[in-house]
Amino acid sequence: MIAVPSVVGFLFLQIDPAQRPPFTLGAVNLVAFGIVIAMTMMTAPLGVKIAHNMNPKPLKRVFALFLILVALNMLRKVFLV
Repeated sequence: MIAVPSVVGFLFLQIDPAQRPPFTLGAVNLVAFGIVIAMTMMTAPLGVKIAHNMNPKPLKRVFALFLILVALNMLRKVFLV
């Protein structure tokens, strides 16, 4: 639900027709949008099942490591452009 306002905003962006790929409405490629939605709907239940079957302590550690890696990547992009 967080992405809905962004998608609506991107629908109204005007992109040069010569530069946009086929099946694009505004700045949203409808094929890619459909693939992302389909894959999310197929894999979200699997992720929930795995998370509920895991011990909470290692799950928290893996998530913390993921957040640290994302933060380091963001810092890398800012300082090592």
